[in-house]
Amino acid sequence: MITNVLTAFIHVEKEDEDDMVKKEKKLVKNLKWAAHLSESKADPDITKGLFDSVEERLKGSGYQISQTPFGYFLDLEIKTPGYSLARIFKAI
Repeated sequence: MITNVLTAFIHVEKEDEDDMVKKEKKLVKNLKWAAHLSESKADPDITKGLFDSVEERLKGSGYQISQTPFGYFLDLEIKTPGYSLARIFKAI
């Protein structure tokens, strides 16, 4: 069992084959940024307000959004059968 990890689902496209050194540096930078979690925590009301505001903005852009219950640690199980599909898209 692996615990306390950052999970990244990465997809490399045909266009990415050019300038792989640059792509590698950007990928490392993005992964480090995603893993920069701190021990400090913002006020829960401010944090929840941020999440709710982002949810409303995304809904206003036509996205379907669901938040997990705020303040709870959830035991999530991810199953990914089938072909590789990007879950979060970031063009680098």
